[in-house]
Amino acid sequence: MIKVMQFAKSFGTKLVHQNVNFNVKKGECLGLIGGSGTGKSVILRSLIGLEKPDQGLIYIDGVEISKMNEFDLKEIRKKVAYVFQGGALFDSLSVYENLAYPLREHTHLTEELISEKIVQTLHNLGLHDSLNLTPNQLSGGMQKRVGLARAMVMNPDVLLYDEPTAGLDPYNTKRIQELILKLKSDGVTSILVTHDMPVALAVCDRLILLLKGEVGEEMTPKEFYTTQQSKMKKFISGEAF
Repeated sequence: MIKVMQFAKSFGTKLVHQNVNFNVKKGECLGLIGGSGTGKSVILRSLIGLEKPDQGLIYIDGVEISKMNEFDLKEIRKKVAYVFQGGALFDSLSVYENLAYPLREHTHLTEELISEKIVQTLHNLGLHDSLNLTPNQLSGGMQKRVGLARAMVMNPDVLLYDEPTAGLDPYNTKRIQELILKLKSDGVTSILVTHDMPVALAVCDRLILLLKGEVGEEMTPKEFYTTQQSKMKKFISGEAF
């Protein structure tokens, strides 16, 4: 479903990625692990065309997107949804209107069907009482769940999660974790960028560690637990490489 080949990206004189290669199979969840500044979010943004690689190729469901213009990217963005770290909600719109926006923009559904879809999505996330609230009336955890609801409402094939549990209490962290697992069981392909290793190990099929602009290591959660020495364990424990 996703294939990244020889991905390279710099910002000015700062080299972020020089040769990143990975793929994600349909229905799989891949964890992107790495320190601050290693460009995890840069990769996510590139997968929906918000950033362009300096070199390399990006395939989504067999289609190469790195050279696409904004018009062509519209079709890709119907398949791929981005769950931003802070929710990225429209402050002046209610929760209902935040979810209605992509449906009105990208589908031909009637207002009645849009309403049904929004109500059902919010109900599934335990947010049915927040329809008419604005983002500033929501807790941090609720904002993240509304951001996830807005991504889910388009029934995407791919979900990109950017630190979905950052700053959340254990209860809301568990809810987000359960939602990711539920979506995965429904066949949604996903990439999870996180520093929350317990969540990553619980939901991801594979983990890759970004080091010095490349994939420094790749392993499954089972391999993580059974391998005595690994770069990923050193990274998590704070050891220097």
